[in-house]
Amino acid sequence: MLRPLRAVGVAAFWNFVAALTFGTTVARTMGSGLVDLRRVDQSVLLVGLLGEAGHMSF
Repeated sequence: MLRPLRAVGVAAFWNFVAALTFGTTVARTMGSGLVDLRRVDQSVLLVGLLGEAGHMSF
């Protein structure tokens, strides 16, 4: 088990490696129409945020 500071360091390192390796590939994929933005409005975002906040509370 990792200590919290070491876990954050490892996560930051691998995020940096992924950014250098894949560049903007993930962003392009998400922006290519994977999600129909006409169906996503403020209420969908609010429900998602509240659901995650509730999930993190338990």
